[in-house]
Amino acid sequence: MCSPLAVGGAAVNVFSQLAQFKAQQAQAQAETDAWRSGVKSAGKSLNDQTTQEGVRMQQEYESGVEKQLALRREALQAKGTAIASGESGGLSEEMLLADFDRQKATYTDAVATNMKNQAQQSYWTKQGMLSDAQSRANSTRPTSTGGNSLALGLGVIGAGLDAYNDYHIKKSGDIKSAKK
Repeated sequence: MCSPLAVGGAAVNVFSQLAQFKAQQAQAQAETDAWRSGVKSAGKSLNDQTTQEGVRMQQEYESGVEKQLALRREALQAKGTAIASGESGGLSEEMLLADFDRQKATYTDAVATNMKNQAQQSYWTKQGMLSDAQSRANSTRPTSTGGNSLALGLGVIGAGLDAYNDYHIKKSGDIKSAKK
């Protein structure tokens, strides 16, 4: 029969293994909770940023359309003024009207090109925001596994074998002559 001290030592080892296992599980859960919170925060931040970028682009688009309309209006007013003034006649009047059309087309094309470039820049800005959010979410990935049941079992078995070794084998000095 084992001594109470050997049984107590084995019990302490077993409870130590259990406590360590529970602590590993708690650590893994805390890391998982922190990771989930980080992912949620990164997702909300991404959503807020892309919404703001979308609003900015909508405002830029509306401003571009207003510029194009203003340019068309100015071109029509200039054409109307040229025709009404009657200062020029014949071929030179046609050339003046064609020049107004050319200027209007050039300016409206420039505004359209700027709008296209802004849309492309906005796309890449949003891609950068997505990349930042993914990086932020990945930087807090949990590393703890939450304890290993096999390791716990082996630790408990090891504690029992240590107790048996301490009491029976060390006492007799030889494994062959130890009590079974």
